[in-house]
Amino acid sequence: MQAPARLTAQPTSRKDVNAWLVGEAARRPPPFRLAFAGNKPTMRGISLGGLYLIIGLVVAAVKDYFDDIGTLRALLEALIVILIWPLVLLGVDVNVR
Repeated sequence: MQAPARLTAQPTSRKDVNAWLVGEAARRPPPFRLAFAGNKPTMRGISLGGLYLIIGLVVAAVKDYFDDIGTLRALLEALIVILIWPLVLLGVDVNVR
């Protein structure tokens, strides 16, 4: 078995990243994905679009658009609020007629 490559302050390859993992941590998937651009590892997190939708879900929940979601009208209102949440925060009331 070959000794792991010498670890530097910042891993530069997949082999170096795997060498950083020890014991139980090596068996669990990391909470983030590593992507390698050239020789430098970069972290990929949540996209801006995903963050926008998550904030929209929170705004819709706080403004009680999920309370009575049993009808198509209420579902459409909730979806619209999720997409235009900045306007809802400015006071726009969404009503589907």
